[in-house]
Amino acid sequence: PSQDPLLSLKDPRYGLNPTMVANFASLGVSSIYPWQASCLLARGLLMGKRHLVYTAPTGGGKSLVADVLMLKRVIENPSRKAILVLPYVALVQEKLKWLRRVVHNVEKYVPDGDDCEPSHHHWKRLQRSIRVTGFFGGSKATASWVDTDIAVCTIEKVCGILLPP
Repeated sequence: PSQDPLLSLKDPRYGLNPTMVANFASLGVSSIYPWQASCLLARGLLMGKRHLVYTAPTGGGKSLVADVLMLKRVIENPSRKAILVLPYVALVQEKLKWLRRVVHNVEKYVPDGDDCEPSHHHWKRLQRSIRVTGFFGGSKATASWVDTDIAVCTIEKVCGILLPP
């Protein structure tokens, strides 16, 4: 049976790193729903030129769309960071574990020379995975915002990241 190629994260239109696609597959995500493909392939969205507002029932796959968009921005733009705010420590811990597995051995692009403008396409790879850090009550993490590419935090900890004492 043939499957729509747009429902595979391997499809080049998504521009996902093969290592990341393999990591998603190892977590049981090798295909997406048609509505997720429609969201991700909306004009300008994957390039970061447009915003997206979408709804779906609990368990419908909203987080995967958000994760893909967030990860692409952080990987493709070396100066970009992301903050993911979740309401409970347990959710932060679960998302932290998930994201670390998704980005395992995924390299972040860094500019070649002094050019930091992504539109110039002068990029090389640095042998370094994306740094995902959790900020929540009871955490023993010693990483700071400077050490982080993606911060996963509770509501009360986000202010400490954005507004240090």
